[in-house]
Amino acid sequence: MNDNKLNDFSENIDEMLKGQDDYLKKLEQEYKIEKEATIQNFNREKSLLKSELEAYLTSNIMIPQIPALEIDNWQQICKEWPEMNYDLFPRWKSADIPVMVIVGAIGALISNQLFEPFKDIHDKKWAYKDFYHGGHKGEIIDEMRGKFHRLKHGHDLFNPMEVNWDEYFPSSSPKAVIGKKIFAWLRHLFQDTFSSEGIPLPGSSYLRNTILDAANYDIYKTVLTIKMRDVSTAVFVPLAMTAYIYGTERDNKEKFFNYRYTTLTIGALAISVIIGLLLQPPSFNHAALLAMIPYLVTLFKVNQRVNRLLEERFRIIGNNDKILENQQQVLVKGYRQIDLNQQSLKDSFNQLKRIADSSHLLINTCFEECNSILEEQEEFLRDLEEKFIEEEKELCLYQY
Repeated sequence: MNDNKLNDFSENIDEMLKGQDDYLKKLEQEYKIEKEATIQNFNREKSLLKSELEAYLTSNIMIPQIPALEIDNWQQICKEWPEMNYDLFPRWKSADIPVMVIVGAIGALISNQLFEPFKDIHDKKWAYKDFYHGGHKGEIIDEMRGKFHRLKHGHDLFNPMEVNWDEYFPSSSPKAVIGKKIFAWLRHLFQDTFSSEGIPLPGSSYLRNTILDAANYDIYKTVLTIKMRDVSTAVFVPLAMTAYIYGTERDNKEKFFNYRYTTLTIGALAISVIIGLLLQPPSFNHAALLAMIPYLVTLFKVNQRVNRLLEERFRIIGNNDKILENQQQVLVKGYRQIDLNQQSLKDSFNQLKRIADSSHLLINTCFEECNSILEEQEEFLRDLEEKFIEEEKELCLYQY
């Protein structure tokens, strides 16, 4: 745009000066006047100014292009990012540990307080009634009496073959089929769990001699038997913890499948086992240990699920790191290009400033030259007018 304006300005000056040259040439030819040196040299000076101006102007100044960065893959990265199920993680509350301890202690106390009631049920209701009256009096597996009598014969759930099924009921009892005898045996074992001793651990008959040699009766009764009162603890503790978790995480869809629920329940069961050994009479709660198994399995599944989510997240994080490194390289190149472009723009603006300053100087010089020429022409025309008037006067005098 500046080039066009300068060209138009130069052409206008050329046309104006050319018109004046033609006019002056006609006057010179008519009056036979010689050219002044200043007028003869104007065209040459004007052409020098024009060529000098054009030498300073540039026609190839271009604003450099900044390269665009490719970031379309960021949307794909966001889509691939796995959603972490934070409900699986423990969100412990300040009351969790006290509640866990209290529930475990209550469970142990329940087992301890049921010792006498369950013993009375066994001794007064079932031990002195026969099978047909709801008890187990006279059955063959009680033929041995005294301490360890259940360990010594017939009370191992995993060893029914040592039972003399042909003589299971007393000879005075009606004849019974084998199915009834098996039912009577299983009911007998169930009823014995209400006794103070309980029944031996399943499979203990295979280690009978070892147990009899190594353990005294108190240790055997405490550690190596199953008691119904302990089963009540194994039922109460999970129910109590389930109610607590439900009340504190009602809106959590994974409230029963997370670290908090499983670990609190396992902890409460473990506390009930420990306190049960400290109370009198002591009892090792095998039922509570068995009750831990499903929660340990659930805990394992939760851990596996969390590990899969974390592995997937780490895999995608690794891929994203590579993408970010590539983007970083692109950004570094972009910043370098921006720096180069900035310097190029700065140089271009400096060049434009120099051209503008030079053009301003040349235009001012041109205007001064034009004014000088116009003043000289005005003086020339004034002299020409005076000469013309004098010649007119001489002509008039000559005619008269």
